[in-house]
Amino acid sequence: MWYHDHAMALTRLNVYAGLAGFYLISDAFEKSLELPKDDYDIPLMIMDRTFQEDGSLFYPSRPNNTPEDSDIPDPSIVPFFFCGETILVNGKVWPYLEVEPRKYRFRILNASNTRTYELHLDNDATILQIGSDGGFLPRPVRHQSFSIAPAERFDVIIDFSAYENKTITLKNTAGCGQDVNPETDANIMQFKVTRPLKGRVPKTLRPIFKPLPALRPSRADRERTLTLTGTQDKYGRPILLLDNQFWNDPVTENPRLGSLEVWSIVNPTRGTHPIHLHLVQFRVFRQKAI
Repeated sequence: MWYHDHAMALTRLNVYAGLAGFYLISDAFEKSLELPKDDYDIPLMIMDRTFQEDGSLFYPSRPNNTPEDSDIPDPSIVPFFFCGETILVNGKVWPYLEVEPRKYRFRILNASNTRTYELHLDNDATILQIGSDGGFLPRPVRHQSFSIAPAERFDVIIDFSAYENKTITLKNTAGCGQDVNPETDANIMQFKVTRPLKGRVPKTLRPIFKPLPALRPSRADRERTLTLTGTQDKYGRPILLLDNQFWNDPVTENPRLGSLEVWSIVNPTRGTHPIHLHLVQFRVFRQKAI
């Protein structure tokens, strides 16, 4: 998990200022697994920022193209897309990590405000995903690249054993409102495989995954359809709605504890929107374009 401030109307600013971090919890089952651990289990928090000339953080206080003499509240909501051109990992700008030629576990978090990344290694090495926001996957998934949205997490294994004395760059191919810049936001960090190998390294990971119970949507106690909608206020600022309801409108969905429900979440808007529910997990059994 990760922690961050959740104050109304200030979350984006406090997270942007750095009030966020990892909260890693391991149970006895996970501790019994032959996964990379200790120095070989490394969290990576990716974020984008814009800096002013004096080194302080810049964050817009008004939407784009807003006249200074307008009556819009100041500070105000930012443009729909605000993306920094400088990439940080664990608070450092375009860092590198010296690693041994062995397997490492990385817990990758996208802590950016609106930016989605499409990540890959520049040597096309395989990234083995073993977990996500909800814990371990039913089985490992191999990626050459993967998309990670704001607040999303990927738990992955990268094997550097074949790349001794090599430098590998973690790259991004997803732009944010415009094409990715090969000199800036196309680069995340580097892995320098220059440290001497220490100790024994298991050649294979122990099978760790437990099968999930069969998903039977036909046995659902209830089905719901929720639609993401949006409009603008009188200043032209975006307003995000759910079934045309504001976040502070009365609660409309009251599922019963222990029930099985099928939720169809429809997004007809132009923007992508990651979905998570607090305090409960869900499984995606179908996804399609509209």
